[in-house]
Amino acid sequence: YEMVPVTGVQTCALPIFTTLDQANGQAGQPQLVLQKIYVKDVSFEAPNAPQIFQEIGENEQAQPQVQLNLGQSATDLGGDLYEVVLSLTLTCTLGERTAYLAEVQQAGVFGIAGFDAADRDGVIGSYCPNLLFPYARQVISSLVLEGGFPPFLLQPINFDALFAEQQRRAAGGGEAVIPSNVKLGAVGASIDLPLGHKDDPWSFDHFDTMTLCIPDGPKPEIGRAHV
Repeated sequence: YEMVPVTGVQTCALPIFTTLDQANGQAGQPQLVLQKIYVKDVSFEAPNAPQIFQEIGENEQAQPQVQLNLGQSATDLGGDLYEVVLSLTLTCTLGERTAYLAEVQQAGVFGIAGFDAADRDGVIGSYCPNLLFPYARQVISSLVLEGGFPPFLLQPINFDALFAEQQRRAAGGGEAVIPSNVKLGAVGASIDLPLGHKDDPWSFDHFDTMTLCIPDGPKPEIGRAHV
């Protein structure tokens, strides 16, 4: 941050983004850096207030229905910088009437360099929304509470699974259950990965196992490996 004088008047401090190579001088190495988190857009509507409060109070047996819609977009800002926006829209209805509608676009600027295209897409489609979600959840919770409604806390979302499903659809087919395995081990331990046909889980000709060994642990800012 810096103060910039303009015709004798000091403006407020603004964030200055730097490329990853400028930040740490490690050209060519996979790098992932969070540079900024911010709320890009937010709105809250209670179209049937205050009558809806009376309806909730008079009918304790009524069960509000809550629907959550997710959206995500990414913009290449140049210089290995990407803006990732996670959109959450929470709609609560009581019968046929809308109790409230809360929307937030939680955004972040990420420095992503040194990854191939597939790994970069995985970072943007899985890691980034995983990081943004707790901030968006807090904004939604505050909006609902300040709107006069009982507190509501969104449950965790598995963005890894959502991204995997998106990749499966993009590949076409993929009706079979994705095989998986869990193993705990020290750095350098081998991991056995089960393989199978993407559409036919009973195609024995495609049953196989691949052994994977990572001699070095993942970098702290990554935290997970996708295979």
